[in-house]
Amino acid sequence: MSGQPYSYVVKVGGREYSVQVIPLDATRFKVIVEGFEIEVAVGSRQGQVGATTPVPATPTPTTVPKATTAAPAEVGRPSGSPAAPATPTSAPQPQVPQQPTRPAAAPVAPAGAVEAPIPGKVLKVLVNVGDTVSPGQLVATLESMKMEVQVFSSRGGRVREVRVRPGDFVNVGDPIIVLE
Repeated sequence: MSGQPYSYVVKVGGREYSVQVIPLDATRFKVIVEGFEIEVAVGSRQGQVGATTPVPATPTPTTVPKATTAAPAEVGRPSGSPAAPATPTSAPQPQVPQQPTRPAAAPVAPAGAVEAPIPGKVLKVLVNVGDTVSPGQLVATLESMKMEVQVFSSRGGRVREVRVRPGDFVNVGDPIIVLE
């Protein structure tokens, strides 16, 4: 009895992950997180969770961080659902793909670039290619550590490139826009 898949966006440690949950039967679910597949079994008592070894859903290589100690997730039976027999299983810690890091010899931002002052998520880009920007003009808004950070142009010019979109993640020094 496979059910309809449910899609979620889950925020863990400030990073968003696309998660798809597919019911297999009353107590088992297939969970796909950023290309990694894991089968989860939910017992009849709250807190009982079992999982099989994660398997990539697609044959794309992904870096995985070192295992960390974390509190086990508590998954309970939804109210009104039938009780299932308790079958405790050992559950390996799920591994979350690590965000790619900037290479040691990262390319230098082009001349005239307005760069990200902090790492974060792009909330708004307030200029388009061809717009004229004045020194000190607000060009983008980032979110970092639950705070909104405004990014201002340090010089004037015409926008040649917009390098980011809302939802993108940037590191310190990443170009947001490039001015002529």
